[in-house]
Amino acid sequence: MVVTRSQTRRSTTTTHTFHEQFPLPSDEKSIRVLCIQPGVRGTTIEASLSKIDLNDPERAPYTALSYTWGDAAIVDYILVNDEKMGVGANLFQALQHIRSPDEPIVIWVDAICIDQTDNIEKSHQVSHMDLVYRLCDQAYIWLGSPDDSNLMKSNPFALVEHLAADKHLYELPRLVARSPWWHRAWTVQEAVLPDQAVVICGSWRTPWESFKMYQKGMLSYFSDHTDDCCHDAYQALGASKTMSLIKVADYIQTLEGSRRAAPGFKTFSEVSLAYICRQCSNPLDKIYSLLGLSDSSKIELYPDYTKEVSEVYVEAFCKMLEEAEMSPRCLLGGGFNSERFNLPSWVRDFSAVFDPRPQLRRTHVHYHLFKTCGDLSGKLEVKDRKHLLTHGILIDRVKAVAMKTYIWESRNIEETVHNWRRTCEENGVSVRTDEAIDAFAKVLCGGVIYRGAGPLELLEENDVDLPTDSEWSDFWATGNWNELSRGYRTACTNALDQRILYITFSGRIGLSLPNVKVGDEIWVIHGSDVPFILRRQSETPAHHRLVGDTYLHGVMHGSCARREDSVEVVLV
Repeated sequence: MVVTRSQTRRSTTTTHTFHEQFPLPSDEKSIRVLCIQPGVRGTTIEASLSKIDLNDPERAPYTALSYTWGDAAIVDYILVNDEKMGVGANLFQALQHIRSPDEPIVIWVDAICIDQTDNIEKSHQVSHMDLVYRLCDQAYIWLGSPDDSNLMKSNPFALVEHLAADKHLYELPRLVARSPWWHRAWTVQEAVLPDQAVVICGSWRTPWESFKMYQKGMLSYFSDHTDDCCHDAYQALGASKTMSLIKVADYIQTLEGSRRAAPGFKTFSEVSLAYICRQCSNPLDKIYSLLGLSDSSKIELYPDYTKEVSEVYVEAFCKMLEEAEMSPRCLLGGGFNSERFNLPSWVRDFSAVFDPRPQLRRTHVHYHLFKTCGDLSGKLEVKDRKHLLTHGILIDRVKAVAMKTYIWESRNIEETVHNWRRTCEENGVSVRTDEAIDAFAKVLCGGVIYRGAGPLELLEENDVDLPTDSEWSDFWATGNWNELSRGYRTACTNALDQRILYITFSGRIGLSLPNVKVGDEIWVIHGSDVPFILRRQSETPAHHRLVGDTYLHGVMHGSCARREDSVEVVLV
């Protein structure tokens, strides 16, 4: 849970003497913990603070709370060491529901156990917050409690537990899916680091293990149930309602992929992109909240809330480059070329909030299948933390950009593809001949195909899984995307989500994030599996701004990687 919320109001940051009774020197790895006395809901919460040393193997056991601060206005008071302390609504509800009627509970709660008026203490405590959650006996994950008490009469975890048991679909976890807990930056490590956790929604509880099994059950449901036994239920619910099922499963899959023992996101660059959709009020916390999740020893960052956002973001990204041995792979995905904080274009704006799932699927699942740079190896070089030096080959420029961006959640695939076809025709790129249809089809699936099992595979020259002429004719006539094979549709969904089509002056067709503009340049960068779109800065010919990675049909396998055409490129 974040301890530096900028929206925290003055009324919640009053200095309390109980913090002074248990000082936390910066040369110690000590924390305060709260011992909540037994009580029933609705009565005054009485608690006492104590101090434990995280380095002490004989330390007393404790639990930890994971929650969102929400509106920080004081709604009620608790007693800590016989001293009144005001707390916000969400925390007050959490403590009321977590408190046991029979026995004390020892728990770490950031808003209470850390002196929120002491910036030095906050920075120090944040630096080892990963240890707080890694060493706790159990984490309480508080999703909240709805204002309407009628909503809590049925178990909000019913579907989670139902699919965890590999049963059929019958209702939706609306209360679970809508909790802000899934969208906050600090709750990531609070879910990933503890060995055990219990999820609480109002008066209902379920172990985190149920969520893990639910995610596996969802995979089984969509692969085995939707076309057969649960088809009618799936159709009756509709895409908008089943979306919450998918989102919760995706949240869990990403979190579980961040555990140290699991294959998944390990480098700091991967972790930061995986959770860029998470929110926090202080943009510095988009970095600080994730420091405990990377395996790399090269990420030596210490929380310092006196620094400017630009300084922290540049420092963090330079560390990511070092961790990746200066590979262009760090430049994949969105968030670059930001106009906020006066960042260089090659530094990701970590404060940006967008769904990273399609970008992660592309960068992790099939970008390694390409070799745009051929045998041209190369590494990036940072100069004065303002410029990024590399070498590359200019291969084309953007002539036209389509009007439609494909968004999977909007289910606008038919409309998007028809718009893209018109864009091609209007710019002299026919998609009516057999050869042109084949190229267009390969662009839509991003040069890969799904064979029905396993990961996506590289398309072959005359791949039998590409749509036939009759299938394309049926699609153009009916607009029904389901006329095309499931394997092809799956590959297209992966390749197209959050992307837009563009045409080059050479008549090539490409896919890019929506921030591409007419006149942008497509470059082969030494050492990169995929091309990049750069924006030339007129004042200095070698200077470019990074727009993002791209798929450009006809250049993905090294055909344009001619060493004699290579020049130095400076990203600013």
